[in-house]
Amino acid sequence: MLIDDVRDRASMLGYSSNMAMTRDRLSPATRNQALSALRFLYLEVLHLERPGLDEIDRAKAPRSLPTVLTRSEVRALLGASEGEPRLRMSLA
Repeated sequence: MLIDDVRDRASMLGYSSNMAMTRDRLSPATRNQALSALRFLYLEVLHLERPGLDEIDRAKAPRSLPTVLTRSEVRALLGASEGEPRLRMSLA
C-alpha cells in the first residue's frame, strides 16, 4: 500500500477484510500484529485518529479441548504396564 492509499478508510478496511478472508492461512498472532501495525501507522506516524481501527476485533487463538483417553485405551495402558508404573497410573 502506498502512503496515500493508507489515508483512505476504505483501503484500511479492505486490507483488514483481506486479512479476515485469509484467516485459515494466517495465525491469530500474525493477524493481530498486522492490526497493531495499522494502528501504529495511523496514530504514531500519520497522527490521525481512525475510529475504524477500534471496530476491528483482535484475532483469538482457537482453544481445543484436552485429549482424553477412552476406557478401553486406559485398560490397554494398564494391561501393558506392571510394577510401580502400573501402580502410579492406577492411582492417578
